[in-house]
Amino acid sequence: MALISTAAVKKCVTCEFWNGARVASPTGREVKYKLRPTDGDTGICSNGSSIKKGKPVRGGDSGCTKWTKWSSLK
Repeated sequence: MALISTAAVKKCVTCEFWNGARVASPTGREVKYKLRPTDGDTGICSNGSSIKKGKPVRGGDSGCTKWTKWSSLK
């Protein structure tokens, strides 16, 4: 099962530094990602200044203070 999150929501899935599986909508206003860890909703945070750096985080996690909007989103 997949979830859709709007680009305005500060979650890991909408962050530039989250490297999990996701797809931006054609309009760039939404992002689609997997719901469960077994489906692949986990990605590694690559933000060097984040407390989550190098750690696996779920797409639905509520970002952090180092959140930056994913460049594929508007």
